[in-house]
Amino acid sequence: MRKILFFLLMMAVVSCAPTSSKDKINTKKNADYYYKIGLSYLSSGNNSQAIYYLTKSYEINPDNPEVLNALGIAYSSVGEFKKAEKFFLRAIELAPEKGEVYTNIGIILAEEKKYNKAIWYLKKAIQNPNYKNKEKAFYNLALIYKKMGDDEKYEEHLKKALSYNPYFVNAYISLGNYYLSKKDYRNALDVFTKGYNIGIYIPEIYMGLGKSYYFLGKLPKAKYYFLKAKKFAKDNVFISGEADRFIKKINEEIAKQKEEELKRKQAELEKLEKVKQLEEITDEATLEEGTTTVVPVKKAEKVVKKEDKIPKLEKPVLKKNLKEEKKEIKNIIKFYVQVGVFSKKIYAEQTVKKLKEQNFKPLLIKKNMDGKPYYFVIIGYFNSYLEASKFYRKKLKPKGFRGIVKFEREKG
Repeated sequence: MRKILFFLLMMAVVSCAPTSSKDKINTKKNADYYYKIGLSYLSSGNNSQAIYYLTKSYEINPDNPEVLNALGIAYSSVGEFKKAEKFFLRAIELAPEKGEVYTNIGIILAEEKKYNKAIWYLKKAIQNPNYKNKEKAFYNLALIYKKMGDDEKYEEHLKKALSYNPYFVNAYISLGNYYLSKKDYRNALDVFTKGYNIGIYIPEIYMGLGKSYYFLGKLPKAKYYFLKAKKFAKDNVFISGEADRFIKKINEEIAKQKEEELKRKQAELEKLEKVKQLEEITDEATLEEGTTTVVPVKKAEKVVKKEDKIPKLEKPVLKKNLKEEKKEIKNIIKFYVQVGVFSKKIYAEQTVKKLKEQNFKPLLIKKNMDGKPYYFVIIGYFNSYLEASKFYRKKLKPKGFRGIVKFEREKG
């Protein structure tokens, strides 16, 4: 019995003995130790372990505002906003000068859609002269105004966030994408370019640059940045897929532009040929119908009859000269069907191959125009315009070939 009483007495003595300074130091070390482990887990995203160790630190030292703030962040990360708010408010009560806590409580109030209350806390954070990360408060204010439908204040506060911290990545991305949504592609390009120029090399910035250049019509530059975005996206399937879609569209549009440019040049060449043909249309008409030079002769004949009464012997002589002249002209002109004009030899050769497959005998002729080589595919030669035209209508056109009847003069 005495032994038991002695033991209880000893217990009472030990429990009632004052805590030594050494014990206090050890207790503080334990609290700091648990706090640091909790922060480590919190930064790695392991919220469960973070809450466990931060709670142990809190139990040892419940009046540490740093621990209270960390617990608030941990609970808000798992969606337990009421618990988070309780720890944040206690931290503010103990350390009202800590602007970061005001920002944190503003964020969770915004998540609960208590926008006016959230704005009040975020503005308190901004007004705090000791708060070093005011860009975070401005950025979260911007997000709240966007949810409230106030685009003007959304843009204004994103700009303020960047003015306080020109390296704030999220603000660049949000502001640039805002301008893209408003089709303000110049300002979007300006924002993404500033981010790129200060060294923010991330897929979102590359995508922003690519979209800005794409909608401004600068396809090669847009393609360059979409390829960069895809390269740096790695496991981000959304960005990689979006970049692929834009690259495909750009390739299709560039191919279409090249095709249209080729058609335009071909149309210009055909126009030049038509102008040339119109300049020599008088000669063609003479050859085919014999009217251009004969008509003036008949008019002259009537005048002569009225005034000088020239004998009829002169008329056969004139006709004879005309026939001889016509015969001489025919001998120095060659007619042909021009099937195509190409700026690249490979396309001309493809047309030649197709013609040969249909048993035609095409010629490939190279000519320099304005210092550039062009390749003409023709079929000929024919004795008259009508013969060439008939050949085109009856033989070439039914087989799907397009062409134009042309002629050239022999040198000699």
